[in-house]
Amino acid sequence: MTLLGAWLRSLVSIVLLAVFTELLLPEGSMHRYVRMVFGLAIIAAMLQPIVPMLQGHWSQDFERSAIRLLSGSDSSSENTAWTTLQTHEVKNELSTQTEEDANQLLAGELHQAIQSHFQIDDLQVGISGATGGQPTVNIVGWPPSISKSALKAFIIHWMGQPNVTIHFAD
Repeated sequence: MTLLGAWLRSLVSIVLLAVFTELLLPEGSMHRYVRMVFGLAIIAAMLQPIVPMLQGHWSQDFERSAIRLLSGSDSSSENTAWTTLQTHEVKNELSTQTEEDANQLLAGELHQAIQSHFQIDDLQVGISGATGGQPTVNIVGWPPSISKSALKAFIIHWMGQPNVTIHFAD
């Protein structure tokens, strides 16, 4: 509960500082930039509790917490084996979900990049294996008027990986 209170205090402090700064600034071109900077600071403060989850070892911490929670006070080997099995199932499910989320996020970002670079509207992009090191990109609706080799070069450059497999479907 103290973490929530500290987070709320920092968020309110930034908002109050933004309001007072905006009131003190004269109207002009700087007003717009100061508002943008404080907007970014507020967004950063709002994301502060989420950032540690994105930094890596949260799944291992979750696994340890789940083991402690599920094991309770009974420390028999049968209970421990069952708890370990359940924990590994949860870990595998989280890993699968994380990979699916990463694939969807990367596909959305690549879709936007392709649309803006090639000026194409009717296009579907799917990615699989993004976290495994050998990603596969599936492109649906690629217009024949634009070179597929140009798209392949763009995707390889955008992803920063030379070992990308690209499939086209019309």
